[in-house]
Amino acid sequence: MATTLLKQPAPARTEPSSVNLSEAIEQCIERRAGEQVKCTRVYGDKYRCNWIRGAEVGIAGRILKSRFLRVTWNEGALDIQDITG
Repeated sequence: MATTLLKQPAPARTEPSSVNLSEAIEQCIERRAGEQVKCTRVYGDKYRCNWIRGAEVGIAGRILKSRFLRVTWNEGALDIQDITG
């Protein structure tokens, strides 16, 4: 079951799938006001994204939710699928 989490289309680029897409995911993933998203590549096209509130410089925030995603480039845009089990 795939869930779309994009708030807007990702910037169009053509890069190989071996490229770490963490920054691009963080820029385009849907979030609520006051939330930050931190995305880390686990391996291959698998990423872990955490939605964080209250993170300030030098202060750890509270993780509101965490998802495992499969992310690939598809026709110049990010294809993000939630694979959290």
